Amino acid sequence: MKKCESGDLKRFCLRVRESMLLGDYEKCMEEICYGMYHYPHAPEPHNLMGILLEKQSNHLLAMKHFRAALDFDPTYEPAKANIAAYANFNLHGQEGAFTYDDCLELCK
Repeated sequence: MKKCESGDLKRFCLRVRESMLLGDYEKCMEEICYGMYHYPHAPEPHNLMGILLEKQSNHLLAMKHFRAALDFDPTYEPAKANIAAYANFNLHGQEGAFTYDDCLELCK
């Protein structure tokens, strides 16, 4: 059975994605820190932080955040997909997995 983010967390992920696509990394950082504070046990903020850190060429710290997301939820597919994609450097212009829906695209 496919697991889904709650409505609030999915909207949070989509807001961060929009800011990231616009290149507003400062706003992304603020949103992600807000998410870490308000959802302290959720994998989503750490997954998003990993994507942001990859955008900023901080691969090692990004991988730590993807793994932190999996510590909170070992079944969280976006973090698994991002670890696999960024570890193999095979995103081919894709943006990473922000939500479960993105996993389908990333894993093609």
